[in-house]
Amino acid sequence: GIELNDMAVHFSALQQLIDQNREEESIRTRFRRSTNNNFRKLSRSHGPHDTRFDEDCEGENFSSSSIGELSKILPTIEEKLKGIIFESDKDYNKRTSKNGQSQIEVNIGRFSKHYLPLPLPDIPSEWGVVCLCKAIQLPTLMHVLKLLLLERSLLIIGTSSEEVASSACSLLHLLKPFEWESVFIPLLPDSMLDILGSPVPFIVGAVARSDESLVELENNPIVRTALKEGLSIINLDYKKFVPTTEQSIHSTILNCHNPMVSELVFYQSKLNRLVSRENSSLNSFSLFIQHGVTTEEGKLIEKIRASIEKHFLTLSGSAAATQVDGFLQYGQFRRSDTSGEFEFELFLDKFLEPFRAQLVFQEKLAGTQLFHSYVEEKTERLLMFSKSNRNARFIADW
Repeated sequence: GIELNDMAVHFSALQQLIDQNREEESIRTRFRRSTNNNFRKLSRSHGPHDTRFDEDCEGENFSSSSIGELSKILPTIEEKLKGIIFESDKDYNKRTSKNGQSQIEVNIGRFSKHYLPLPLPDIPSEWGVVCLCKAIQLPTLMHVLKLLLLERSLLIIGTSSEEVASSACSLLHLLKPFEWESVFIPLLPDSMLDILGSPVPFIVGAVARSDESLVELENNPIVRTALKEGLSIINLDYKKFVPTTEQSIHSTILNCHNPMVSELVFYQSKLNRLVSRENSSLNSFSLFIQHGVTTEEGKLIEKIRASIEKHFLTLSGSAAATQVDGFLQYGQFRRSDTSGEFEFELFLDKFLEPFRAQLVFQEKLAGTQLFHSYVEEKTERLLMFSKSNRNARFIADW
């Protein structure tokens, strides 16, 4: 029931309640021990000690808030936090955090001096994207996204619920401008593993309690069978991607021209450098909620998302044009015989015609002397670079 854009506020409010509850429980525990020790001394001076009092004290729950009360307090704090964030005209106390980010001080009753990072951390679009990039690298992530565009199923597994759920949610953002129209379950209960054998495409996240359970899940007979029918697996803990063994799909994507390879490799190396910093909040979910990302980290993650979306826009041809009616050249409106309303009918041949023409043009270009001269020039430059590199190494060694 939580909006994706409000997840950071929800986790921040929940952390506020947990910290306050722990502090109060710690005080009550110290008070209980002090009272219990005094009672023992009094009991020894008056006769045999009754241990039932100790058992009652140890078993009693002194928590200030029950689960029901917490569920009532949490929405109230969330609403106040969201109001403060979006009412930018008001003058609230601000400071700079350790990683250089702006923070805002929020005082809500006894929940005082609580700081929220500005801008608010975006769990799916920032933390989730980084989790995937750290696990399988950007070029492989593009392979995964293309499988999803062809409506093939994906299973994300790991032992961290926040990483699994965030990674699953981030895929919905990375598919833009397209939208996932099938089953989406960011955290699958153990009792519903049978759904992994469904013929309906899905994006599912599953959390294992241990490394042994993780291996068992990956080798589950249902999962192994589904791998032959279009299912792929991302193992976040082992940092590996297991592609579907459906040959017609896997080979098609592998042989596709990917003009983004060098760009993605560059972004990945830059992200690895940022994540390797000791103070980076991208290595801890709790730190990410508390401090958010740095300006440099945020800009890089935004560039990664924008680059992927730009590439996917080219896959839709003129339908992705800035004009709202760019898609009209691929079909026409017709009045439905049953409902009487106008419906748009898409003609796939019209959509594919420009791509086929482009392929024919490239085939003809590859047969020209101009193209062969271009390849020869590239070859000579590579050989010259290799020779100069050997000479440079010889001089350096000498």
